[in-house]
Amino acid sequence: MSPADLNAGRQPIFMSWAAAAVALHERVLTVALDRATADLVELHAPVDQSGEQPVCCGCDQASRTDPPAMWPCRTYTLLAASVLNLGPGGVEEELSRLRGLPRGSTDQPASGDTPAGDAE
Repeated sequence: MSPADLNAGRQPIFMSWAAAAVALHERVLTVALDRATADLVELHAPVDQSGEQPVCCGCDQASRTDPPAMWPCRTYTLLAASVLNLGPGGVEEELSRLRGLPRGSTDQPASGDTPAGDAE
C-alpha cells in the first residue's frame, strides 16, 4: 500500500524540506552550463538531516565544532538563481513552492528553466 493510499480522503502530505531540496538541486544540475558550475553545485548540495532543513557540507566551518551551514547557503543560492534565471528571492520562493507540492508528485519545472546562456 502506498503512502497516498494510506492518506486517502485526508489532507495531502506535502514535500519535506529534504524532498524540496532534492527537487530544486536536480533542476539546477540539469541546466548548469559548464563543469565548474556543476562541480560547485554538487559541492554545495543539500545534505538531509532526517526531515529537518538540510545543511551544506560544502561550506567551510570556522572550527570542527561549529554546525554546518543551513542550506541553501549563499553560494548555492547565487548558483541556483543564476542557472535558473530566478530574480532576487527567487530561490527561496521556489523552495516554498516545491514544499507546497504533495509528496510524491513529479515537479514540472517552470517554463523559464533554461540554461542561463539561453535566456531570451
